[in-house]
Amino acid sequence: MKVSKNFSLKELMRTDCRMDNTPDSRALMNIAVLTAKILQPCRDEFGQIRVTSCFRCKDVNAAIGGSDTSDHIAGDGTTTGTAAAADFEVISEEISNLQLGEWIKDNLHFKQLILEYYDPENGGPNSGWIHCSYDITGENRMDVKTKKKGVSKYLEGFVLD
Repeated sequence: MKVSKNFSLKELMRTDCRMDNTPDSRALMNIAVLTAKILQPCRDEFGQIRVTSCFRCKDVNAAIGGSDTSDHIAGDGTTTGTAAAADFEVISEEISNLQLGEWIKDNLHFKQLILEYYDPENGGPNSGWIHCSYDITGENRMDVKTKKKGVSKYLEGFVLD
C-alpha cells in the first residue's frame, strides 16, 4: 500500500522486532499526514530518503527501549495521540544530516525536529539521523533540538560543539 508517491506503508512500519506492528486507522491517518507534510517534501527536495523508524506499536516501542510518550507510537490504538514521527536521512554523500535538518527547519512546519547523534568529526557528515514529528491537529510547535551521544538531556536548537 502506498502512503504517498514515494513511500509505502511497509517501509514506514518496518521493524526488526518479531511482533505485529500494523497501525490501526488512527495511526495510519497520522502516518499519512506525516508523510505528506514531512517525508515526501524531503524526498522531493533531496532524492531518496532512508526511513529507519516511523510507526511503532506500543509493544515494539517498549522492546526497543523507546519513550512511552514518543510520537512514534501516537495513535497506535492504545493512545489518543494526534502526531506521528519518523527517523530518517537522505541517501547522499553530498547532503549532511545537518543540511537536511536546516532545510526542514527553514521550509516545513513540524512538531519536533531533532538532530540525533550528529558527529561530523568522528562519523562524518552523514552521521546520526533526523527525528521529525508532525501533529495532524496543526499544533506544531516548531521545537528544534539536538541529541548528543553521552549527554542525557536534549539541547535547544542545533548544537554542533
